[in-house]
Amino acid sequence: MSKPSILSKLNSGVESSSPPMAHPLRQRVPSTAIAGLGRSLDDLAADSVATIDPALIDPSPFGDRLEYDEEATNLLLAAIEAEGQRLPLLVRPHPKIEGRYQLAYGHRRLQVLRILNRKAKAFIRNLTDAELILEQGAENGGREGLTWIERALFAKEMEGQGHPSKTIWTTIGVDKSGLSKMRAVVDTIPDHLIRSIGRAPGIGQPRWQELVDALAIDGAIKRAASILQSKEISSLTSDQKFVGLLRALCGQSSLAPHSGRREIRSSEGRSIARLSSTAKGDVLAIAKAESRFSAWLTEKLPEIYRQFLIEGATSTLDSERPATGAADSDGTMVVISQP
Repeated sequence: MSKPSILSKLNSGVESSSPPMAHPLRQRVPSTAIAGLGRSLDDLAADSVATIDPALIDPSPFGDRLEYDEEATNLLLAAIEAEGQRLPLLVRPHPKIEGRYQLAYGHRRLQVLRILNRKAKAFIRNLTDAELILEQGAENGGREGLTWIERALFAKEMEGQGHPSKTIWTTIGVDKSGLSKMRAVVDTIPDHLIRSIGRAPGIGQPRWQELVDALAIDGAIKRAASILQSKEISSLTSDQKFVGLLRALCGQSSLAPHSGRREIRSSEGRSIARLSSTAKGDVLAIAKAESRFSAWLTEKLPEIYRQFLIEGATSTLDSERPATGAADSDGTMVVISQP
């Protein structure tokens, strides 16, 4: 027998006073995520809210957050302290320890209730591991509480539970391509490095992919672990750790400004080239309008480099110094990027 929904309970015995419509409205088809939420509400409507000691509730066995978010927790604490707990948690009976529970969602609410020493309101449902991780993922997707890397790790957890790709990308709110990019990162960067970096709320997929590229070099993973443990990096925020690590692996000063792309202009101010720094090296792209200069530079580059070595420039450049320019005899600017 199907469980009654909240709306059906509210509307039972109440006749509609609205006049009949001449033309029925077109039925809107809800999205997969909204439809799933509706089914979840219908299920929970038939459950009663229990009061549980927070000390009896253990975390979900499937971690989705890398570290404690103090700011978000403080905001929620103020709200619950003033208005009480308005949204129940969802828990299941602990599969191994009688009398205890495991959390499906509501971990920040649970933290706050422990701080305030208040009982927790919770729905108790018998959930398999697969069902629990789906409930957890739907809650996270709806509340936008996870950073990009946390969502990528959670997608990996769901995949490990045997959920099909379509279920995963619908649950965490990405498309097929987005899920593929997440896999490329979390399957390449070791878990211990990700957890050392942390949530990285300001770092999205393109920067994580840059780190993947930087770690492809032999010995880079071991070096990255050492960098993250250094005094210079370990005391920084999560975002700063990420940026510092990436710059160090790319041969830049970890605290120096990120060079990114640099426009090279002639003495008259005309753009002649663009210098781009990547994890694999520096790329000098000469403007198409300067094709003659490009041909000249290609021919002269061996001689320019020989002159560079003769003049002892290798002893004066280091990893802290930015790209510099050297004027040839005819006044043409030749760009020498940092090693």
